[in-house]
Amino acid sequence: ITGEIAGQTVDGISPPDLLDYQAQTSTLSGLAAEQFGGVPASLETLDGAVPVNMAVVSATYFDVLGVPARQGRTFRSGDAPVEPVGPVVISHRVANLVFGSADGAVNQSVTINARRRVVLGVMPASFQSPVDAEIWETVNLTGAMFAGRGIEARFLKMIGRRRPGTS
Repeated sequence: ITGEIAGQTVDGISPPDLLDYQAQTSTLSGLAAEQFGGVPASLETLDGAVPVNMAVVSATYFDVLGVPARQGRTFRSGDAPVEPVGPVVISHRVANLVFGSADGAVNQSVTINARRRVVLGVMPASFQSPVDAEIWETVNLTGAMFAGRGIEARFLKMIGRRRPGTS
């Protein structure tokens, strides 16, 4: 989706846009969003800090992609972050780095950028979306960070799943 803000062409949607599209769509069974570009992060392990890429996604992201967690679960709409941090879903590699395996990671804490986060789930080893993401957190679609910016905060890429029987 491309729009114009203050005379400049902008690709992407804002959190309020996503909420509007989710409420109004009739041809899609689900809509999700991911932030353009990854977020560099520092993951604490027993061997020290390890650089990783975080992806900021909507709570519906994994459901729309149709990919369940290998262990635990992915986000639900009620998992929107409580400022300043919320729960995370981690990659299989991160689970192995921090916990030795995916089996013991769920409901444990990880330290990312010096903040403790609870692990909801571990994705399959083959899952890579967006490319190079190893930790996923939800975007707060109604948070104070958008106050006064509204639809001008166009940093999300929308992803949709077509409703069966529609074209």
